[in-house]
Amino acid sequence: MKTIVFFGIYDPGYSRNRILTQGFKENGWEVLVCRADARSGFFYKYVELYRQFKLIKAKKIDLVLVAFPGQTVVLMAKVLFRRKKIVFDMFLSLFDSNVYDRKVYGKYSPKAFKDWLLDWHSCALSDVILLDTNEHISYVSSQFHISSKKMIRVPIGADTSVFRPLQTPAKNDMFTLHFHGMFIPLQGIEYILGAAKILINEPMKFVIVGSGQEYKKAVQIVVEQQLTNVALLGKMPFEKLPEMIAASDMCLGIFGHTEKAARVVPNKVFEYIAMNKPVITADTKAVREFFTDGVDMTMCASADAASLAEAIRKVQKDAASCARIAQKAYERSCAEFAPAPIVKNLLKSPLLS
Repeated sequence: MKTIVFFGIYDPGYSRNRILTQGFKENGWEVLVCRADARSGFFYKYVELYRQFKLIKAKKIDLVLVAFPGQTVVLMAKVLFRRKKIVFDMFLSLFDSNVYDRKVYGKYSPKAFKDWLLDWHSCALSDVILLDTNEHISYVSSQFHISSKKMIRVPIGADTSVFRPLQTPAKNDMFTLHFHGMFIPLQGIEYILGAAKILINEPMKFVIVGSGQEYKKAVQIVVEQQLTNVALLGKMPFEKLPEMIAASDMCLGIFGHTEKAARVVPNKVFEYIAMNKPVITADTKAVREFFTDGVDMTMCASADAASLAEAIRKVQKDAASCARIAQKAYERSCAEFAPAPIVKNLLKSPLLS
């Protein structure tokens, strides 16, 4: 049995970390954990990491994976595990997320410079870098001047122990659309609400779950435009999501116009298809790396409420085609985007030999 160490200051319950952990286990690897809680004090985090390292350093270790988010601890992993291959699950760029996507601060600010340095040095120190799409690989390689030859595409996928087909509740005449998210710009909540306005006189209901950066903006739009077909439910327990998805007729991906939106296929899309639910999401290069419009996904134009509304109408009117597309996506989810096949494909890479 081979052994991998998941190392860092990370949340083991976060979907990316949970999926990779489960995937390695299902491929017959022993998973050791060397982590500190992000809520601990700054100094204590690193003391705790070193303490846990001492507990496992005598064990036979084949790989060290710096789990997301790991930019601040790649150097420590490199020092502690000197003779081991360091795999950095970058997953996303701090610089890109905070500066361009969420617009937390300007690109020439000290904080932006710090993020850029963290991204750059963690990539430079790593032996292997994991990213979720080829579009993301191209961006990171170009932005931080790191060779793409040390990068591997690892799709996000879904935790199929949580997201799996459930018995669908009895339906009424209302066509229900589900969305959940953190209301960040790339998700394009304003375009979902724009589509809801166009479809307000049709028998449809938009059920929107979550909270975050643009939640107040969403509430304001719903109130000012009197969108009676929209239910903003706020933050819900994670355990409730599967049953809410199961109760829907259609699920919504992301529709924003940020550069990052064009580079990612979000968690939610993989979660929806793992539950055999039809999905509409924006037509981007990243989405087309994995899916084909009209075959295993329904796509619409990015940042275009009218295009989204038209796609929803089309799906509602053709239930047979909708079910066929959902089934094809579900089959691919089982074969390619569950934890076991994700890690199985990762382990085929010569970079990990």
